[in-house]
Amino acid sequence: MRIDRSCTTCAVPHGRPTLPAGLEVSVSHSADRIAVAVGLAGPLGVDVEHCQDQRDILGVARLALCEAEIAASAPLDQHGFYTYWTRKESVLKSTGDGLRTAMTKIEVSLPAEPPRLHRYDGRPEVVASARMFTLAPGDGYQGALTVLGPALEVTEHDAAALLADDTHAA
Repeated sequence: MRIDRSCTTCAVPHGRPTLPAGLEVSVSHSADRIAVAVGLAGPLGVDVEHCQDQRDILGVARLALCEAEIAASAPLDQHGFYTYWTRKESVLKSTGDGLRTAMTKIEVSLPAEPPRLHRYDGRPEVVASARMFTLAPGDGYQGALTVLGPALEVTEHDAAALLADDTHAA
């Protein structure tokens, strides 16, 4: 199957992966976790992050969170920071904008609330179509999925057994 990674702006192969026949895919990895999302409902983005201790959590958060998120989350902990981060990165992957767009231009729901995109500066169509989901990649990790399209059901599978079974090796 041919995977096209052409950037929509410059055609260099660093864009969101696209597959034939409307099949959408997104991949993320962090430490010993890999997330792969595949679907037909519309563009999608997945992110998984290993929740590493940040010595200066507020300093790092100021690069990724908008002022409303910082104010609403005080005091901000590691779990909250990585919840925000994975939600925002999944949005940026679903649009294909990637990290060319500052995460501070995006506002998502509070970490303790169901995932939802509240604001994406200059992109109201994304806010209207975004469906966000919290993933469960295991202890010490955060994960999120954003799909731009109609409501759908998301099914999460652990592939550890598949990866451990060397009979499937190519």
